[in-house]
Amino acid sequence: MINVHRPPHIYLPKEIYFLTARTFQGIKYFKGEKKEVLKKFIARAVEVYKVNVYAWVILENHYHLLISFRCDELNCAGCNEIRPVRNKDEFRSAQFVKPKTPSSNQLANFIKYIHRGSSREINKLDGCPGRKVWYQYFDRCIRCEREFYNYFAYIHCNPLKHGFVGEFDRLADYSFSSYSECQNKLGRGWMREAVSNCLVLEKIN
Repeated sequence: MINVHRPPHIYLPKEIYFLTARTFQGIKYFKGEKKEVLKKFIARAVEVYKVNVYAWVILENHYHLLISFRCDELNCAGCNEIRPVRNKDEFRSAQFVKPKTPSSNQLANFIKYIHRGSSREINKLDGCPGRKVWYQYFDRCIRCEREFYNYFAYIHCNPLKHGFVGEFDRLADYSFSSYSECQNKLGRGWMREAVSNCLVLEKIN
């Protein structure tokens, strides 16, 4: 019987995904520099599963990613000119390689890698072995270029939404998102326009 409260996640090749994952009961396990733990395992998973990262943000009890898998070809109408935005200095790990026998469900395994590794390390730091850290994740296939940029903007506005920065012009100061990285590559004016023009910030959970 299907659990209607936890529907199955379906991996569709050749898609861009918006991902949200939250901690169990919304507990703020990743306060302060503990966000580095989660950032590290996201970076490792990006290398292991050959992922393009377009935008990312880490908060105290959840994170958002906008990604595609490099083994897939983009087929989202109007999105073929979107280029990956990645900082190779941050998103690399020489000691990790792609699994020899990858599963057909790359998305689920990508998330599992992040959650398993970050759970173990944060529980070790807190002296709480076996504690449940993550609950579930939400994924959505991006259908068009406008939707891509709506989620791109939503991700980068999250630190403002949750009070980690006090104003829009300080978003680049938040070190646990890709805003500063994107601004350096694409320009301050381009980022400001792309993010401020988002039309659905309050409609996305």
